[in-house]
Amino acid sequence: TIAPCSTGAIYISSDYGTTWNVPSSTIMHNLFGVAVGSNGNAFAVGQVGTVYSSTLSTAYDTWTTSVVTASSPPQLNSVASFDGTVVFAAGGLGKMYKSTDSAQSWVALT
Repeated sequence: TIAPCSTGAIYISSDYGTTWNVPSSTIMHNLFGVAVGSNGNAFAVGQVGTVYSSTLSTAYDTWTTSVVTASSPPQLNSVASFDGTVVFAAGGLGKMYKSTDSAQSWVALT
């Protein structure tokens, strides 16, 4: 189980929420949405167009950062990925973005 927090943390539970751990990676922004693809890739979204990504192989302890756009990045409120490779992120003002490389690069859809 992975839960984002508006205080800029990600909480990880391997026992269905009985106990929670915070990964060692530093999260710098408030987070509002999380998704895990069928391949185990995980994504969390939040302020200033930031997308954090991690993998099951690191036990979600290491998170990397990408930004959907460098120009006026929106707050991102939700993220979705079925396969862990194609990722959609949605934010304020009707903005929507798509990645086809596990959140490494982004294309604006709206």
